[in-house]
Amino acid sequence: MPQPPAKNPSTPRSQGSFLRRVGLFTTVLLAVLAVLELVGLFVPALSADVLDPERKLLEQARVEPHPYLAYANKPGYSSDQRASGGKQIAHNALGFRGPETTWDKPEGVWRIVCLGGSSTYGHGPSSNATTWPMRLQDHLNAAVLPKRVEVINAGCQGYSTFESLINLSIRLVDFEPDLVVTYHAINDMRCALWREAQHDNSHWRAIWPVERPSLVDRLLGRTTTWRLLRSLDPTWRARRSGDLGWYAIVGYGGEDYALSPAAEVGFASVRRNLESIAALARGHGAQVLFGLEAMRWSDLERFGTAEAQRAGLQRVLDITREVGAAHEIPVVDLAAALEGEADRQRAENGSDRIFTSEVHLTDEGADLLARTLAQAILELGLVR
Repeated sequence: MPQPPAKNPSTPRSQGSFLRRVGLFTTVLLAVLAVLELVGLFVPALSADVLDPERKLLEQARVEPHPYLAYANKPGYSSDQRASGGKQIAHNALGFRGPETTWDKPEGVWRIVCLGGSSTYGHGPSSNATTWPMRLQDHLNAAVLPKRVEVINAGCQGYSTFESLINLSIRLVDFEPDLVVTYHAINDMRCALWREAQHDNSHWRAIWPVERPSLVDRLLGRTTTWRLLRSLDPTWRARRSGDLGWYAIVGYGGEDYALSPAAEVGFASVRRNLESIAALARGHGAQVLFGLEAMRWSDLERFGTAEAQRAGLQRVLDITREVGAAHEIPVVDLAAALEGEADRQRAENGSDRIFTSEVHLTDEGADLLARTLAQAILELGLVR
């Protein structure tokens, strides 16, 4: 008896069944994604700030990448006072903390450029006006000098004499300063003690990574679904640390300050940098003054390497004095003035109103530094 012909698996009915299954799967998938996107609007755990904390960190950061300085203050930055503990922090259009200014020096103006790290930038004071560079400007102008004094706050968090030397050479000399003031110590100490010190500080200062999003990231980066999938990648999570220290310091995340033989390279670099800053400033017609950075030394006790850091910090201060003496540069002992007042206050009240932490100053501490420095500038007859 003849057999019936075998059914063709590619009949219209089977094709339709397959397409229906694909359509159903696609519909369900799109529905799930739509629900996930909707839920992401209301569930904090699925927010962009949680799934990609570094995105918000970089958006709110006071600094941004710079091709020669690793990073620099972000021009036009203004703080959210609620997020900054009520502090008023603003950068001018040129990227310096303080009021708007111009590269060209106006007639009748005597300019000071202040070099330093966070203690110059003003990590502790409550406003732009209460940082020590701005209080220095106020105190000098109150002395009724032949010219109006303008002070440029060229401090930036984390800067050492390495960054200040580069900053002065490629940007700050364009301000035509009459006086360049340095206020460095703690960051240079930590650079010198960090692992195996190199002449160019490459053992400490990291290359700031610049985001180059893929096409997929650009297309899908704002969706909850993509952010969630991306956050599950351990390699991607490791890069998105949520702490700018990982961007700025090699091997950031562990305490590694020790007085090793390699530290001599770091201390020699401090001497070289200070000498180069002075030579560069003088070569552009500016006078130079070194300020010794003040410190609440007891704050180092939280480190297991407190003894090494104390010795290293004292070494940097001694080098600053030595360079000043060798090159006829005035050295103002701001450390003695601020630390002495802090000691007096602690003896009376058990605490001081000069420091917030380590080298960072309160409004009162910043004003004391500015008054001490203004008095020295006037006594030395530097204003001409």
